[in-house]
Amino acid sequence: MDIKAKLETVNELLSQDPYQINLLYIKVLLNLTLGNKGEVTQLLKILGRIPGINEQISPLILLAEETKILVSSGEFWFIFPLESDDESQKFIIDFSLEHYDRLLTITGRIPQGTIIFEMTPYPISFLDYSIEGLNIIELSGLMDDSDRYSSTIAHELSHVFWPCKNRVISEGIALVYENKLATAGAFIPSVTKAIEYVKRYTGTFPSLTTLLTNSFKDDVFFERRTSSTDEQILIYNLAFLLIKFFSESASNSSIDVLIAAINKSEDKSADTIFLSLCGKSSDELEAFLNYPKVEDTSAIDLQEVEDNILEDRLLNKDVSYEKFYQKLHLLSVNSEIEILKARVILMRLYAQINQGLNIDLVILCEAEQLADSLSDKGLVTESSYIKARISLIKLVKTNDFIEKSQLISKVHGHFQSSFGDNRLKSEAYIDYAKFEFATPEAFGRDIGKVKELLKLAEGDMRYRQEIDSIKADIELEIKGRL
Repeated sequence: MDIKAKLETVNELLSQDPYQINLLYIKVLLNLTLGNKGEVTQLLKILGRIPGINEQISPLILLAEETKILVSSGEFWFIFPLESDDESQKFIIDFSLEHYDRLLTITGRIPQGTIIFEMTPYPISFLDYSIEGLNIIELSGLMDDSDRYSSTIAHELSHVFWPCKNRVISEGIALVYENKLATAGAFIPSVTKAIEYVKRYTGTFPSLTTLLTNSFKDDVFFERRTSSTDEQILIYNLAFLLIKFFSESASNSSIDVLIAAINKSEDKSADTIFLSLCGKSSDELEAFLNYPKVEDTSAIDLQEVEDNILEDRLLNKDVSYEKFYQKLHLLSVNSEIEILKARVILMRLYAQINQGLNIDLVILCEAEQLADSLSDKGLVTESSYIKARISLIKLVKTNDFIEKSQLISKVHGHFQSSFGDNRLKSEAYIDYAKFEFATPEAFGRDIGKVKELLKLAEGDMRYRQEIDSIKADIELEIKGRL
């Protein structure tokens, strides 16, 4: 179909709904190709009135200003820098068409939406599919060789062919097909190399639940919930290995079946779906991923875990995390284990804050998931207590005044919802008292309220030493005013 015929089709579709953003976008590209500058100007005015898409339409504005070059080839549109030459354009176009054809053969289907490549001066490449019906591939112009361009194009086109709402699974699929289509420049060249990285990694491993239940939603480069570049790279390697494991294990299922099940399910059920379709256990998956081996946990004394948590609270340490975090993940899941997991994670996070370290965002996310799980089980007061302490962590870390105000309200709300007859009530009273005592006077600190909260916990002898320590701090401050 030639350009004019395509434009007629687009106009007909727009006559039914004139504000279909993807069609308006394509109409601009078609009119640019035909040299209809007046029409382009009018269309850009319409798009400019639509909120939330300024970033996506900026290439169109640059094309209209003739500071970018537009090329149409086969199934794609390409937006190149003005200074690009025919040769550099050609190898990008050739790689795109080659990988597209191979993915067509592999999948047997045409992906949804129009594909647009935009060469950018930035160091990262990614797929922007925020406008429904458009797949805008932002392709970095700073890569140093053709192999990297080939593998990156294969990677981003794989995202187009297999759209999946789960970031880890989506990235794993793209990494596997990048490796299959363009091995020479692939980020992860082989299973062997992925396993070597996992074995070298010395930090905290995310639990399978954290890894698979969409903890990294809207986190394009796994940077918001990780604490280091090493941890980000770990997630990429684990994602790659997950899909390799699935491909080898799920003899009766395909990637398409996995994605369909994931996309229509609740985020928190992704791990169950994955293992069910594989027909394998979590132990078998962890062994394939080369998760660190933990000694037999049959002899774990849960009272010892509890005692270590109490000592950590008093000394601002995280010994309980070091000793029991990995072991607790090998026990059968029940509400008691989930509460202990959340509490040892909180010990680690608060110790990191006290030491001035970056907090581990992966385990912070796991604590949030555990709180939600407890709430789903009807343990609302215990869940509220954990959420209060998580909100406190976020309050300490943020510099945004509005966010601070919102988090302060959340802390009060969660603590107040945590009171009641439950196993964590003493900790809830004490930690709320600490929060109230740390509140500046200008923000309404109430020493009377602090004492009342501590009195509510005084009957629990396990916390006697911690309560006495807070009382001594209060008396010291009162004397300092005299």
